[in-house]
Order: sequence, then structure tokens, then C-alpha cells
Amino acid sequence: MRSRTPIPPWVLRALDQVAGLTITPSTDETLLIAINGGRQHTFDVLNMPTLSQEKAAEFVKNRERVAGQKWKAPLIAVRQLSAPTRQLLRKEGISWVEEETGVCYLAGPGLLVDTKIRDGAEKKATGSGQAKLGGRSGLVVESVLSFFQHERLLVKTLTSRANVSPGTVSRVLARLSRLNLLEAFETGPNRYWQVKDAGALLDLWAGEERRPEHITNLYVWSRSPHELLEKLTELSRLKGEWAIGGVAAANIYSPTLTSDVNPAIWLDARMPAQAVAAIVGGEIVEKGFNVQVWQSADNLPLVHASETARANWAMPKASPKLRIVTPPRAYIETINGAGRAPEVARNLRERIFAS
Repeated sequence: MRSRTPIPPWVLRALDQVAGLTITPSTDETLLIAINGGRQHTFDVLNMPTLSQEKAAEFVKNRERVAGQKWKAPLIAVRQLSAPTRQLLRKEGISWVEEETGVCYLAGPGLLVDTKIRDGAEKKATGSGQAKLGGRSGLVVESVLSFFQHERLLVKTLTSRANVSPGTVSRVLARLSRLNLLEAFETGPNRYWQVKDAGALLDLWAGEERRPEHITNLYVWSRSPHELLEKLTELSRLKGEWAIGGVAAANIYSPTLTSDVNPAIWLDARMPAQAVAAIVGGEIVEKGFNVQVWQSADNLPLVHASETARANWAMPKASPKLRIVTPPRAYIETINGAGRAPEVARNLRERIFAS
């Protein structure tokens, strides 16, 4: 996991922006850090461009095994962390700084810094112009995680499955290899890749995939949330593509909540949301909705969505036969949701990587 390289220059630039902090490089990999002229703390900078919560948990576990060993406190230099990974590291008192977001956490005896150094939205992302994982590039990752997580990755296979150009696939694979998420084998026409860190790949996609461009709220009368889902089977009469997404999809794949949740429906952007309301007996509303219609001009969330998206997934017997997005897409649409949505996402994530 650890990359023994000199401290990335961006780490020093970022920490220099924290008021009251004094940073003194000790060696190529070690920093002495003090706040407001107090005690100096020695940090061993670990350059990890990506770090999933699974790898973070493994890192913590390995440190616990050798708890009696004397070593410097780690300072993880990472591109960006997911919220669950941040929570785990905070709990364990492990320091880190993020290049893309400016989020910084430093912990030690008499030292606690938990801040956002700059607005990450104002910073041009390092990967900008390098196959950001949104839109068609996201389809490549969705294909990898949904169908080829444990198989050899070939450009021609991913091109066919994701329905994108070979150039798009090549750019995505090259970027993921640089981030150490994939391992490349062979060269030339026989070259292939394999996933090294599926968790970090899912986190990266979750942070870069686009959100729905247009959302329409509907109210559909029903006696119960489950009856509402049953009503949505009528959408098979639509003359366009559709699929259940978001928390409702995640909860179908990995039942967590005691009752079904208000569903989100991805709908072909060429169709009016009113078409859904007409079939299920609903109406467009501003408040009091129990169904959302999501639409994006490119319709890419619908590419892999179908009843066959769950063909290799052990579904609950009571699950309605609905078109549904793939498990990885359901996860990224749920992890940052409100209420208990993150809990549903965590359970789904465990099932994705246990399969």
C-alpha cells in the first residue's frame, strides 16, 4: 500500500496554509509539525494517491498488530477520501491531507487540526482532462465493477460492454493504472489489466460521476411503500427506457430498512416526466412527493440498467420485478443521501465486494 517516495510538493503547500502551523521537513519522507510554537510532532508522510475504506481498515489492523513497535505517526497524502474513510481515520487518530479537497486532519498529543484548507471546488482537479469518471468514462468503471471485477480487463471487451470508443477505454485504464487501482500485464495487442483496489475505484467513481440534470417530483397514491413499488411495474408499458435508482435500488439489492423507501426513477430524457405519472396514476407536485423522476440528456445511467442487471445477484423473493440500475451505480447514488441512506449504501458495498 505504501509508496516510498519523497514528500509530494503539494503537501507542503497545503499545510503551509494552516494558520499557526510550523512545518519543517526532516527527511525526504518525514515532517516535523508544531502548532502555535508548541511541541513538535514527527510525521512519516505516506503517499497514497487512493485509499478505500477497506484498505484503510487493513492499514489500521496492521498497525494494531505491531502496536508495541516504535515508529513515527503516519500522515497520509491522498488525492481524496470518502466520508466513511475519513470517519474511520478520525476514530483511529490517523492524520491525512487531501490534494483535491483540501481537507486536512492532524492528530497527536496536544495537536488537533481538522479543517478544510481551501475550497476544493475552486481548485482545478489534478485529473482534469484525464478521463474524469463521469459520463461515458463512468460507464467503463461501471462495466468493470459490475461484470469484470475479478476478470482480465481487455480494451475490446470493455469497449463492447460499455458501448464507448476504444480511446475512451484506453484513457480510463491508463489513468486508473497511474492511480495504482489497476495492474497492467503484457504489452502491445495482448495487454490486459486486473483490478487491484475495487473499493478505491468505487470511491473514485462516486466522487466524479455526474448527478441527475433534471429532477421532477411526483405524488402517487398508494396504501404502502411496497404497494408503490408494485405499481411501478406498470412502467413496462412506457415506450422509453427507465429504471429504479438511488436508495430504493440499493435497498432492493441489500435490504436494510424495515420498509421500502420513496423511489427514484431514471427516465429517458426524451420523454416527459408526465408519462410516468399518467401510467401509475400520479401527479407532478412541488411538495409532498413520494416519487422522483431523474433525467440526464445522455441517458447513460440507463445503459446497464435492466432486469438482467441483477441476474447474478441473490434477490429477496418479495422483490418486485423492476428494471433497476446496477449495484455499483445504486451505491454511488446512495452513499451521500439523507437519513439512513449511507447505512443502506454501506451494506450494499459489503455485498458488492463479497460477491
